[in-house]
Amino acid sequence: MNLMYLVEMDGWTVFHEGDSDSNPESFRAVVDGGRKIDLALVHFWFPFVPAGQQIVDAVLRATRVGLIHMPLEPGQFTPQHFASLTERFTLLSTPGQVIELRN
Repeated sequence: MNLMYLVEMDGWTVFHEGDSDSNPESFRAVVDGGRKIDLALVHFWFPFVPAGQQIVDAVLRATRVGLIHMPLEPGQFTPQHFASLTERFTLLSTPGQVIELRN
């Protein structure tokens, strides 16, 4: 079973998709509709495919999005793909990397 995590601490809400099934309804069940997500941690490919875009934009509506689970081989996702993303997205590819959240 793959679990999703929703963590609240010090007034911040962080969501981790935990190798989900990528079904928007699964995300809705965890996020509970009106909850504000400050940081969502999702697979690196979410902003590039329609189902992932729907989850990020319509379901999670996160202020910041950390892209995780980077493949070892570049494959179809090149540095140019990631360069096209807005500052809302942060590619988490280095151990210990920090995302700063601000009110």
